[in-house]
Amino acid sequence: MSFKDFDIETLEFESEYDKNDIDLSEFEVLNINDVDVGDTFTGMVSCRRMQPMEDKNYTSICLRLINEEENEVLDCYANIPLDYPKLKLPIRKSNNFMRTGYDFIMSTMAIVNPESVVDKNGNERNIVNGINFQKIIEFYNSDVEKATVEIIAKDDYYNSFRVIKLE
Repeated sequence: MSFKDFDIETLEFESEYDKNDIDLSEFEVLNINDVDVGDTFTGMVSCRRMQPMEDKNYTSICLRLINEEENEVLDCYANIPLDYPKLKLPIRKSNNFMRTGYDFIMSTMAIVNPESVVDKNGNERNIVNGINFQKIIEFYNSDVEKATVEIIAKDDYYNSFRVIKLE
C-alpha cells in the first residue's frame, strides 16, 4: 500500500463507545508542554477533534491519555488544517505550527503500516496528505485501548509528541 493511498479507511472498526465517562475530577490534567521532553506517558485513549474557532484557519485533534493508576490525564493536541474529514492540503514536516499534527499522524501510521511513512529509498517522508482525520479519530476511539506517547521537542515554544505504542 502506498503512502498516498493510506488513510486508515481500510481498517475495520469495532462499535463506538465513550471513554470519557470516567470521572476525572480527582485527576491531574496535564498537556504536552507540562511534561519534559523525552518523557513517556501511557494511558487509556480518548480522541476527538476540537471545535474550530471562528477566526482561525486550523483546529486540533486532542489525544487524551488517562492513567488511572497515577490519577493523571495527558492531553496531547495536534494542530491540523480545517479540512475535515479528509485532508486536502498537505502537512509538511517543516511547518512548525502544524508539526504536532505531522508527528501525530506519522507516528500513528508508522505503527499501523510502517511502509506508508517511507519513500522508495527508505527515507521518512516529510509530508502528510490524503489523510482522513475522522477515520483516525474512529480508529483511536474504537480499536485502541491504550497508547504510549513520547514527548519530543518541536520548537522553542511548544512540545510535540509521537505515538510509540498502541494496545
